[in-house]
Amino acid sequence: MINLTATKDIVYCRNTDGHRQSYVDLFAEHLRLVPLAGPIRWSTFVALVGARRLLFATIDDDYAGFILVATIRSILRKRTVAMFLRPASCFRTDGLIHLAKRWVFQRLKHLPGLTVLAITPFDLKPAVASVAHDWVHDPQLWDLGKRSVASAASPLGQQIAAHADGRKVLAFIGSARTIKGFQYLNEIFAADPDVQTQIHVVVAGRIAKDCADAASQLRARGATIEDRHITDAEMTEVYQRSEFIWCCYRSDYDQPSGIFGRAVQLGRKPIVRAGSLIAHYDLHTGTDFIRLPYGTPLEAARQLLALARMKPAPVAVPTTAINQWRDDFVTTCNAAL
Repeated sequence: MINLTATKDIVYCRNTDGHRQSYVDLFAEHLRLVPLAGPIRWSTFVALVGARRLLFATIDDDYAGFILVATIRSILRKRTVAMFLRPASCFRTDGLIHLAKRWVFQRLKHLPGLTVLAITPFDLKPAVASVAHDWVHDPQLWDLGKRSVASAASPLGQQIAAHADGRKVLAFIGSARTIKGFQYLNEIFAADPDVQTQIHVVVAGRIAKDCADAASQLRARGATIEDRHITDAEMTEVYQRSEFIWCCYRSDYDQPSGIFGRAVQLGRKPIVRAGSLIAHYDLHTGTDFIRLPYGTPLEAARQLLALARMKPAPVAVPTTAINQWRDDFVTTCNAAL
């Protein structure tokens, strides 16, 4: 049990679902902070306001709580650092809520003691500079460090190898949702049956209800479907056994992706939507990606088929850049804290 009254250096997150727990653990390790999670009740509020060093691991789950704590700390002349994972939502045009969000964050930039860090490079989306003070690379582009890729074959890894039977593997990792292009993936493989003779699809993650039919169709065409939360070790092995990693998301999900970041770190080829933010990330990684058109499944299928028939070339891991991104993150956060 954490003694909140004695905790002076905190990394806070409202909940630890999905990638959030790994973010909190990573920030705690590199910045020497104590993890704290849960809704902002009185005891948590007192701890956050009173902390000597405070980092919000993500503000996207509780904007109101973040604004309240940051404002009070500013009045008390205390510094606050906050990670903004989805700043692009401020620039959507499909509702007044997004306009209001942009207005609020543009004014928060002037709050003394507050530093908002986006994980979207300003050179790739200049508008983000109006709602964040600075940017850092998504931690999931550099977080693996010197950890080695799993070598022991798990039952899932053995299953993938058996089902692929020599074909190249395309992995959809993480929650299968429409916004992440899952139904479009199914449409591509339905558009040209020849694709499945060259590429085996692996889906590793929970499947949303509105994607259940697409998952059933992919399974009927021989895909490996693991509709559950997979362990970190299993996830690493899925990467290890795959040539292609699906990161081809809908236009309203145009932001950095942890799945994409891990693909870059592990030397696997990301499949991205042509024209998306991450499609331009080669400016930072120095590596190439597969850029698919979105909404034209037959064209995309033919592009994948041509790529699958080519002799695979090794994908370079930008190790020097990854190490620099980690060092830059630590330096930037420490300076702001």
